Amino acid sequence: MTKGIVTKTVNRISIANDEQEFYTYPNGEDSLKYGLIFKKKPATNQFVFKLEGWKDFDFFYQRPWKNYEPFTKDGIEYIRKTDEPIRGSWREPKVQGCYEIFHKTKKNYELGKTNYGIGKFGDIYCPRFIDANGKIAWGELVIKNGVYTVTIPQDFLDTATYPVIANDEYGYNNTGASAGALAVNVCMLAQLGAAPASGTLNYVYWCGQADSETKTYKTAMYSETTGSPATRIGIDTNATTCNTTTQFRQSADDYNLAITAGNVYYAGLSDVSGQYNYKFTDVGGTTYGFIKDDVATCPATWTDFTYSNYLDKEYRMSCYVTYTASSTSPPFFSIINVGD
Repeated sequence: MTKGIVTKTVNRISIANDEQEFYTYPNGEDSLKYGLIFKKKPATNQFVFKLEGWKDFDFFYQRPWKNYEPFTKDGIEYIRKTDEPIRGSWREPKVQGCYEIFHKTKKNYELGKTNYGIGKFGDIYCPRFIDANGKIAWGELVIKNGVYTVTIPQDFLDTATYPVIANDEYGYNNTGASAGALAVNVCMLAQLGAAPASGTLNYVYWCGQADSETKTYKTAMYSETTGSPATRIGIDTNATTCNTTTQFRQSADDYNLAITAGNVYYAGLSDVSGQYNYKFTDVGGTTYGFIKDDVATCPATWTDFTYSNYLDKEYRMSCYVTYTASSTSPPFFSIINVGD
């Protein structure tokens, strides 16, 4: 992107033009999320950004493995090294060619002063791009002398169905280490958090598996009122089919639902045809999920929270949604150049 209009909406900043968009927003308490959207095939497959404050940090490149195979452990997709040294080691695909970041001076510990540990600041993982048909490609990441460069495989861009998007979801997109069982005539909600941008919500993704054979379920969406899920604002017409493989599955229908930046939303799961084993993570301290017993379909209004304790109020469901951010005007800032 060489030119674009910078726009700020609540907790999201974007730079967009008619062909592409770059955006960022807070992702939890201590990290930021970045994303790219290509509305049509870009003229180049390489995108360059300038970093500020980079001289205070060391960026250590995590060399990608050449020989590996995909495998799944505890429901999470990994790659496993197939040659020496460290044959059998595994990592997530996003770690291939990523960078670990360490502060140059804020490290170690002196008695009576701040304990910075080893000084690790964080990670910058390789970006994943998805086209409109679900085809996936991983970008190549290079950080050098304050310049952040992302290169996307040209053959992917040549054959992709647009738009092509990266990091276009919000919610909890990790496969939890624990599992619970949702039975017939029981429905469930997962808190997704505040929407990072206004726009159109498209699909709901739940992570789990059927206990045996093939099962079906439906999804729903709720708005929030005074800290609790309240009104159902969308529900599947068609059912999603799942088998005994643990994975994220896309809702059968595109919700095409308007969402507002900063508003909190919940995703529902109901109408199961048999036991569905959902994945979650015990995070502690925050209410993320609700269960409603003896109700097959997520109701139009969610009022009874009797069974919220079934989830111990501290289980974060492996559930997220995808969305398309809307254009906003007028801009809060002027036109700028990026990557020059």
